[in-house]
Amino acid sequence: MKTKKSLRFFFFILGVSFIFSLLSLGNIRTKQISASLENLINLETLGGQLYLLSPDWQISTIGNQKIYKTEIRISTSSMHSGIYFPLAQNAELIINDSTNRIIKENDQFTYLFEPMQGAQTISIELHLPLSSHEMFSTAQLYIGNYNSILLATYRESNLRFFVIGLSFTIALFSISLYIQKPTEKYLLPLALLAFSTLGYVLLQAFPLLQENFWVTFFFLGPIKLPFLSTETSYLLYRLGFPLLVGFLNYLLIKNFVSAKIFNINYFYYILLATLIMLFFVGEYQYPIMLLLYRIFINILESIVIIKGNYANKSDAIILLIGAISTMALNLFIASSGVNFISHGNVDLLFRLGGLYASSYPIAFTIAVNGIFARKYAESEILSEELNNLNKNLQKIVNEKTSALKNAYQRLEKEQQQKDIFITNMVHSIKTPLFSIAGYTDMAQEALQSAPEKVGHFINLINSNTDFVVKLVNNLFLALRLEYEKVNYMIEKVNLCKMIEHIYDTTLPQSQSKNIQIRLEIPDHPVLIECDLYYLTLAIQNIVDNAVKHTPEGGEILLSLIDSWQNVQILVKDNGEGISDEVIGHIFERYYSYSGQGLKSSGLGLTISKDVITAFQGQITVSSMNGEGTKFVIVFSKSKTQTEQVDLTVPPL
Repeated sequence: MKTKKSLRFFFFILGVSFIFSLLSLGNIRTKQISASLENLINLETLGGQLYLLSPDWQISTIGNQKIYKTEIRISTSSMHSGIYFPLAQNAELIINDSTNRIIKENDQFTYLFEPMQGAQTISIELHLPLSSHEMFSTAQLYIGNYNSILLATYRESNLRFFVIGLSFTIALFSISLYIQKPTEKYLLPLALLAFSTLGYVLLQAFPLLQENFWVTFFFLGPIKLPFLSTETSYLLYRLGFPLLVGFLNYLLIKNFVSAKIFNINYFYYILLATLIMLFFVGEYQYPIMLLLYRIFINILESIVIIKGNYANKSDAIILLIGAISTMALNLFIASSGVNFISHGNVDLLFRLGGLYASSYPIAFTIAVNGIFARKYAESEILSEELNNLNKNLQKIVNEKTSALKNAYQRLEKEQQQKDIFITNMVHSIKTPLFSIAGYTDMAQEALQSAPEKVGHFINLINSNTDFVVKLVNNLFLALRLEYEKVNYMIEKVNLCKMIEHIYDTTLPQSQSKNIQIRLEIPDHPVLIECDLYYLTLAIQNIVDNAVKHTPEGGEILLSLIDSWQNVQILVKDNGEGISDEVIGHIFERYYSYSGQGLKSSGLGLTISKDVITAFQGQITVSSMNGEGTKFVIVFSKSKTQTEQVDLTVPPL
């Protein structure tokens, strides 16, 4: 056991060091540019890279502000270059003794240069709080073209939205599980932990929300406390929020391991540190102590995780990874905040994005999934053991107990009557669910009379179950498409390989009906930007539909045509065709029809049209009764090869 704890400690130190070094290296590799009156910065030669500005600052102190001043020489003939200052909270930026042309949005300053005839001297003045109660305060400026500035802000915003979406998903997941399983009390702290991260990042991303008391209160943000000033209330919030997160982590960790250090629950140490911190509220060293306070909490959590005795090995690995990533990120952010390591793009991204707050929620969520998975596996094993016990018991009854033979015969007769009743119900109602029930009863009867038939009934049950599952999945996907709740993973897809895959998937089904499928694709890659999974699903639905409605001995053409103007996918069959009164409705949501006794749920073609439309494509159909049907899917070259496809949808 001591060996395992030593290995955990070794991997903890190694993991923290590796992640910390990797992040620090990212800062070190951030491109910097020296700025002075002797060094001319030609913005035309910088390209699309955003550079960290390293001028010779003249630093002075006036009142409660630290003043950074410098002068640089630049030249640019474009109006699409500027200066970017990402940490603008409680700060002021002055360019050429003026605040004109300075844009402030979400605590970020952007200044755009006017076109210049030649080199010009630009004076820069930054006013930063002398005693900042934020974790970071530094004159960190970037310079580059406007597109690179926009990319930096988008990158940070996207990371924030990712954390918000992730936290919302974890909170929703935890609450829904708790409603179904209220005995699992640890799900509530997990939901609140994710919600606290959601609120923290959301209020940082949208500062205007903090102007509403009830919104701020709901999202656990800083609010003014009675009998205290706004400043003091905010300082206490900076202390109380890590305490809340630490308490929630404590409630979760103790479900996996002992939460004691020296036979005392480690949270009492956190409470003691919190009481000590109260004596330093408002002092000059308070921001630094907040950094140390957070790291102290991380250290206690890591000690408990490292030394714990786990019932399951995977829990140890997951929580150890969570402790490593949390500690490494907090050490990195703290080190850059106090200028222990150089500033750069990496610490800027992690500070503004809030990703460091997501390590533990993710780790705990994975661990909780493991708990439920193990419980499900245990129930499966118990169920299998029960089935085996029933089989053995039936065998013993048949071989050893002649006294029960008459009872068995009576039971068999009753079972036959029950089978007749169920069969009549199946033939009357004609639904997969009743079919499953009937075949289940038949399988139970066969266990006693004809065990060799059990496999046959199980196959029938699987077939009907697959039908129901497919129907439910299609219905669920149709609803998500209808309400635009599908997240597409856009990438460049080779349509030739995708069509070949659909051909290979359909071939066994077509061969069973003696249907010939002709495949015609170009001998060169044809690329479009789409989601491979969903586009494959859409076209597969159309091909399956063709196989379904093509009689034995028929033929289907699956073709990909690459022209200079567009890309076409053709699915043509010589089956029964579609009548004029039906063809105008086949793409309508939930419309279904029957042909040659084959019934359709009406979802497949609707899903196909919604997905193809989402990727800027068009689908048309033409058909004649008795002569077959032709589907044509068209993607414009301008949309597939030269433009970016915009498929922004709300997160689930």
